[in-house]
Order: sequence, then C-alpha cells, then structure tokens
Amino acid sequence: MEKTPPPPPAYIDHLRSLPDRALVALLAEHWLLCSPPVPQTFPRLAAEMVRLGLSFGSEPRLNRFELEVRDCLRILGPRGVPRGELAAELGPTCDRRALNEVIGRLLGSGLAWEDADGVHLLDVHADPTIQDRKMAGLGRPVRALLAVQPRERLDRIARAQGLHGEDPVDAIAIAFTDADAVRRLVAALDPRARKLVEVLATTEAQSSCWLHGDEFSNYGKEALFDQVDGRDARSLVDELADRALLLPVPGSGEKVADFGARLLNVELPREVGLALRGPSPYGRLHPRAPALDAVDVGVGIVDRAGAAEVLATLETTARLLAVCGSDPPTNRRWRRRPHDREPIPSAGIDERELDRLAAATGIDTGVLPLLLEVCAEAGLLTLTPDEEMWLPTPAHETWLSDRPSARWTMLARTWIDMRRSTHHSTAADDEGPVLGPVRSTDPGERRALLGVLAELLPGHAAAPGRVVALLDWRNTCYRYDAPARVLQAAQEAAALGLIGRDALTSYARGLLSGDTDLRALDRLLPAIVRPPRREPRTAAALADLRERRVHASRYAVPEPESRRYRPEPRWEPDDAERALIVHAWRQADRHPNPPAREPHKIAVLRAAAAELSNGNVRRLDVRDPRGRSWTTLAEIILVTGGVVLAIELIDGLSFTMPTTWITRVSEVPHEEYRRYAAYRAFPAKPVPDPRRPVSFWDVDLAEVWHPSQSAQP
Repeated sequence: MEKTPPPPPAYIDHLRSLPDRALVALLAEHWLLCSPPVPQTFPRLAAEMVRLGLSFGSEPRLNRFELEVRDCLRILGPRGVPRGELAAELGPTCDRRALNEVIGRLLGSGLAWEDADGVHLLDVHADPTIQDRKMAGLGRPVRALLAVQPRERLDRIARAQGLHGEDPVDAIAIAFTDADAVRRLVAALDPRARKLVEVLATTEAQSSCWLHGDEFSNYGKEALFDQVDGRDARSLVDELADRALLLPVPGSGEKVADFGARLLNVELPREVGLALRGPSPYGRLHPRAPALDAVDVGVGIVDRAGAAEVLATLETTARLLAVCGSDPPTNRRWRRRPHDREPIPSAGIDERELDRLAAATGIDTGVLPLLLEVCAEAGLLTLTPDEEMWLPTPAHETWLSDRPSARWTMLARTWIDMRRSTHHSTAADDEGPVLGPVRSTDPGERRALLGVLAELLPGHAAAPGRVVALLDWRNTCYRYDAPARVLQAAQEAAALGLIGRDALTSYARGLLSGDTDLRALDRLLPAIVRPPRREPRTAAALADLRERRVHASRYAVPEPESRRYRPEPRWEPDDAERALIVHAWRQADRHPNPPAREPHKIAVLRAAAAELSNGNVRRLDVRDPRGRSWTTLAEIILVTGGVVLAIELIDGLSFTMPTTWITRVSEVPHEEYRRYAAYRAFPAKPVPDPRRPVSFWDVDLAEVWHPSQSAQP
C-alpha cells in the first residue's frame, strides 16, 4: 500500500483559517466522524483530507461547472493559479461571478486553498500524475503518450519534425508546447487526415477512437465517422502517428503500444486539442443551472389528477393481490441467457406469467412489474419456502382493511426507499426478470427527482426533460443511463399518484417532509375503497392454498441481502457533535504541548479510542457534579479537549461527556457484554436520547438500566 504524501503546510493554515461553521460543514460533507479514529488536530485533519482526495469516489459531489473548473486546475498542474489567469484559461464564455462562487465552494470543501500565488488544488499537489488523466474532453499529455511508444516510432517522429537530442520524448514534448507550431503541423496534412484530427479535437469527450482491422470502429461515434472517410484507416492513422498527432495506446496489461494489434485504440494528444479549439479550449462552459421554466397548473388540479392515480393504484393493487391469492404466479427457478452455457439458478416471474397476470387482472404490462416489485418490497407478496409460487402474505389482509390514505402511504414510501429496479425487463436482460435476484438500483434517483419538484412552488409543474437536464448539471446520479432512469422514475411516480400533471402533489410533499397528516388525500378519495371480490375456487384448491399460506407464514426465512440490497444502518453525528470536535481542534492549537503525565483514566480512554478492533467497548462509571452515579457500556471514538465522544452500546446513539465525570474505566466481561446485547434487542426501560438537548439535570438517571440489573425482555 502506497504511503499518503504529507499535506502542504499552507493547506493546514487554510484549514485553521476557516470559520467554525465552515469546519462543521466540512466534517458533515466528508463523513469524517463516521469511521474512527477521528482527526484530533488540524495536521491530522489535513492528512485525512489528502487521503480522501486521492481515494477514488470519496470526493463530494460537484456540479458540472465545478467539475469543469476542477479539470482546468488539474490540467494547469501543481501550482498556484491566479483567478484572472484561470478565467482567461477557461475562455470568453466564463462567468467571473460564477467562477468566484466555485472557488469559494472548493475552498470551503477543503479541496483547494488560496494564497498570494493563486488557487492551489489539493489532489494535484499531493499526486501530480493526476494531470496525466483524460479530462475535459481532452486526451492525455503528449509526454505521457510518447512514454509508451516503441523507440523506432519515437525516432521517426523526431526525424519528421527535425528534432535532435538524446531523449526524443523531451524534445517532442517541448516542441508541442508551441500552439502555433502545432497548428502549422496540422495545416500541412492532406484534407482527409486534417479532417480526422480537427473532428477529434473539436468534439467533446471524443479525443480517441478505435481501429478494428483496417477500419474505424464507429460504435457510439457515428456522427464522427460520417464526416471522415473510413477507407484504409490504418495507413491514415500510421501517417498521423509518425507526426505525433494521433498516438496508439497500449492494451490492457501491456507497457508498450503495439501498432500491429488488430484492435487498437488511438488517442489525440492534449496539446493538439488545446491548440485547435481556439479561444475556448475547454469547450462550452455551463456556469448556471438549466432553467426549469415552471408553469403554474394549480394545486387543486394537481391534487385531483394525482388522487385519480392513487385510486387506480389502490384498486389495481388489491385486484393483483386477490388474483395472486386465488391463482398464484409460478416462480421461475432457472434461467438461461444467450451467453450462458447452462441454466443458472434464479427466481422471479417470467414473461409468460406476466402476460397471464395482465390478462387476469386487466393491468397494463407497463405498470404490472412496478406493482409486483412494490408489493414484494412492502411485505405484501412473498415467495413460498419451496420456491414454487408467489403468494400474498398475511399482512396484506391488514393492509386491505386500512384507510385508503394509509394504504397509499405504505406503497409510496416503499417505492421511494426501494433499492430495486422496477421497470419491465426481459429474461435476456442482465438485470433479470421481475422479482428476480439481481435488479439493484439507487433510490437516490427517485429522491432527486421528487426533490427537484419539491423545490418549486406548490402547484407548479416542470417538464421531465428539464428536470433531467437539471439533475445532470448537478451531477446527482453517476450511472451512464441515469437520464433514462430518471424519466422512468417520473413515469412511475405519476402512476403511483405522487406526481400529477408534471407537478408534485400536496400530499406527496407532506410525505417527503415527514408529515403524516393526509387529510387532504382523504377528502379527495372515496370514503371506502372496497377490495375486489375474489373468484370462487374449488375446495381442494382452497385447502392447498391455505396450507401453503400457513406454511409460508410459519417457516418463512428472511431473504438474503443479495436479493433486496438493504443498506446497513449508518451512524451519523449531528452538528452539535461536529462543533464539539472543531472546538477540540482549537484547544489543541492553543495548547500544543500537553502535560507529560496525564491521569491514568484519560490514558486508558485514549488507548480505547486508538483501538480499531470490534472489541473497543469499555465500561464507564460516571458521577456528575450533583452526585448522581450510573454505569454504561460504550464504544469510545475520541478523547480530546477534556471531552469524551462515544457511541452507546444500547442503541448506537452518540453522546459527549467531560472526562472529569468518569470515575473509572474498566474492561467488559463476556457475560456482562451478553446481557447488554440482550438488552439492546429487548429494552426494558427507556433510555435518555443524547441527541436531544444535552442536559443531564432533566433526566432521572436512577431509572436507566445498568449492567448490575438483569435484562428482562
């Protein structure tokens, strides 16, 4: 494992200069308190920020313009860039006011710092090789591409440009720093070769192309090769490679590019793209978010349109559960995709069963997979232990007898939080069939869609395409097919009644904000939504189904995590605890030299906080200034500034406590730990919530359970 480089001293001073509110926001944005050990000083905080900056996928989410500015700073390298130079480098389309906002965002997030030399980007200072990556629609630097070329290729390039020297890579790289010389080199090409270079240079995110045999592979780049004649492509690329205008890239596991490979990737050097792009080398910038152009439809119209869909959803769901109870769909236990040699174990409902259910219930085939997935996730539909069919659970009887608004709330919340893909999928799709084992997705796409609509005024609608454009600018979803998934989520939200006339309904707003008052929806729905009448069945069929249902309710096992992808609960501190950590950093700066001999109690606490094993649990005997005593078991994660920050073993809630209150720290016997574990599952007495206003004077701590008592469920 490579060692993380030390943080620059100027960056540590920048962190010290941030106000406390900005430091609290930095802790919340980077999740620095969720995994011990917590940084206890500003130098350790800077070292942790360097480690996070060099870790893939750990940086905060930046919008499109912030990514464009970050890429420009990365390309300019590990040096200070004045704001005026940065604006000139971005081109005439750069908005200076938006640029200053982005720089403030990077400084506040700890991704950069600013001094007399200009703005410095943290990750490129820690690892200068970052600037050799492909970014901003440009290829890698010519020096990085020349380093993987064979010697004979380098000699041919140097002779063609009249360069001399022991190291041809340095000579060619220095020659390519002159943009005018690069333009003259491109102008001397024949029209066909010049057209290929210009198209690759001026087209965003298309700085490379592939050769398959003697032809261009135009997969995904049809518009590019409509402008360039693809005949005799390899000789054309060979001519450009001898001038270093288009260089081959080594394949996977290779160190030197092999031009004779049948499948070859060639890339345009970054200097060529910057020279040919003119005054806007980074393309068209996006300093402002796309406008939604909201239209006032009216709250009443939106709510009535959504209520109609809510009523239809409740009726179709009840009808679907009734059909599944009387004539259950069979489960497909095996499936075989086109590239599978043998059938593989699977689960789900295939297309034939879907067509049968659609014919029996009268539900559209586009909505039926959505209802099946939501019912299974909500616990209304389950697979029998013998994995033969899908049956309604006993909980669906309770659901049918509940109020219509409560029934809809259960379905809507399940859809919002569900980590399952709900769009229709064929048997050959990689995501598998409906109710299959592999249909994972990110619920953030649904929440992001509803969140954008919730930002509008009540009754205002926005077209789904404009919402997708705004989410793409915010860089909310990382998947390549995120726009299509957001559009699919908009259709599903409209089918469930969360959206009416492209606007968020008032009761959906209450659902997102945590408001359980759905009287507005109750007034729009009929007083009683009767479940459909079930078709009569023979006595033998009813007895068989009853036996299967009883067997399923008695012996059902929990579904594996690979089927439902339930996220593990994650402890998240609040802003008060983050502010306490910032206060401890300030104290450490004011008193950098602690006493040589500290009390044994604090030494034991520090040792417990430094342990990273799961056995990091200690028993704390506490006595407050009013003389009240109690005992608790906690996992200590930080001891600094005379304060202990810990997680209580009972239910994972965090609390802070002065070290002067702790009278003794001791190990936890195994038997006592087991009693606490039993109490955690079945609490016998209420436990004070440390997240509420921290005041030990308002709580009768004598009523709190401690290990000396027996745990009774």
